[in-house]
Amino acid sequence: MVAPGNSYTDLKLVGIVAQGTQRKVLMVIGREGWIIKRGDCVGKEKAVVKDIGDGHITFLVDADTAAANQRPPEEYSVQLNPKQLSLNEPTDLPTPAPRTVIAPVVPPPAVLPQRTAPAGQGSAAPPTQAPAPGTPPPAGTPAPPGTAPAPAAPAQAVPAAGSAVAPPVAAPPKKR
Repeated sequence: MVAPGNSYTDLKLVGIVAQGTQRKVLMVIGREGWIIKRGDCVGKEKAVVKDIGDGHITFLVDADTAAANQRPPEEYSVQLNPKQLSLNEPTDLPTPAPRTVIAPVVPPPAVLPQRTAPAGQGSAAPPTQAPAPGTPPPAGTPAPPGTAPAPAAPAQAVPAAGSAVAPPVAAPPKKR
């Protein structure tokens, strides 16, 4: 007995599966489902599965034997996808809406603030700027490649050996 608490007419045909020469169907009502094969007794009416075809199942319901008027057995068929679209027939489908292309957004590169050195450990050097055209580079810096070397600084007079030269005098400390 399959689905004894339900009517066989309330069951929905979901699928048909062939196993060799035998076919089975999946029928559901709500969240419950049953696999039914030929010869099964289905529902509270005790309908017997007469045939399972390519796209249908046929039930045979016996007449009431206790009733005074004997009526012939009834057949009831359920089709799989009665509103199914045929793949061979052209259909008038609505045209899809145009698609909007969305370009990916790339975040800007991260800019980190320059770190300043704590007091007593030196200071951060200011960014160097290129000298104005036509001016020589500062003393002690090499000339960029492809340029003429800077003229040498004028030579200082070096005292001759044995001559007395006074050492430089330091300035007196400032008072606070």
